[in-house]
Amino acid sequence: MQENKAGIFNRLDVVIIRVKDVKLIRDWYEQVLELKLAYFDENELMAVYKTGTDVSLTIWQIKPGGNIAPACLNGSFPIFYSDNIEEVHKLLKERNVIVEEVHGTEFFKYFGFFDPEGNRMEVCQYFK
Repeated sequence: MQENKAGIFNRLDVVIIRVKDVKLIRDWYEQVLELKLAYFDENELMAVYKTGTDVSLTIWQIKPGGNIAPACLNGSFPIFYSDNIEEVHKLLKERNVIVEEVHGTEFFKYFGFFDPEGNRMEVCQYFK
């Protein structure tokens, strides 16, 4: 029997961020975050991005009449890992991204940032 790597599941597959207009916001994810597009579905209006792991990040347009939950700290959001959090923080600020200050301890650091539609994301770095 194969060992379960994610509880009863094989693995985490995808993180989805719902957006109002996927065609407009794609440029931000590709240019500002430099994510590489793996797949775009014109019918479903979703863009799937590579993340350096088996888990993809998908921005998916909400259907007409649908609602996007308000962005808040109680919601789910992706957290990216960086070996140099200070450099990523500086780069995002230079690209006019709304970023929070870097917080943390001697063991880890993190900061939050937001896409143009207000979707929250974070970056973290761990220290040994």
